[in-house]
Amino acid sequence: MVSTADERDEFVEAFLPHIAALAREYRAVRAVSREELMQAGVLGLLKALERYDPERANSFWTYARWWVRQAMQELVSSLNGVVVFSDRALRQLARVNAARHDHLQAQGREPSTEDLAAVTGLPPAQVTMLLGAAQPPRAFDERPGLDRPRAHSLAESLRDPAAEDPFEHATLRVAADALPAVLATLS
Repeated sequence: MVSTADERDEFVEAFLPHIAALAREYRAVRAVSREELMQAGVLGLLKALERYDPERANSFWTYARWWVRQAMQELVSSLNGVVVFSDRALRQLARVNAARHDHLQAQGREPSTEDLAAVTGLPPAQVTMLLGAAQPPRAFDERPGLDRPRAHSLAESLRDPAAEDPFEHATLRVAADALPAVLATLS
């Protein structure tokens, strides 16, 4: 279909507006720039170009759209954190984040879950789940936030008060091993 590098470049340029439209669906996802999404989309387009069979009934863009979205989703999933979102969940999260941003601009305050649910048309429980899953991973010993100065980290919350302190246990073991040598020096 496309044989030379110049033809491939022209082909990619012809589909850049379509790729940009798909990249806009992910605009509210943090940690991913538009340029990165466009690059991933171009890679997906080239993969679709390699695998497209013109004998099939669907058009090229119908076929390529899946590959472009797949490439963008893989990028977002790899940069966004540990949780892997489906394509549908990523689009819903993008809608929720865009609605949150619009609400902040209009009202000057954080929207409630009900506000976001009303704007996006999603159930409040699903909005809560999406926002919770989209939180970046945190360190085990990181404190929850500056707004709660006396809050404990997860490591402190899970610590067993009855458990022995490892440092104290090690010093007692060293002292017990050295005790016979020290007693031997006494008269």
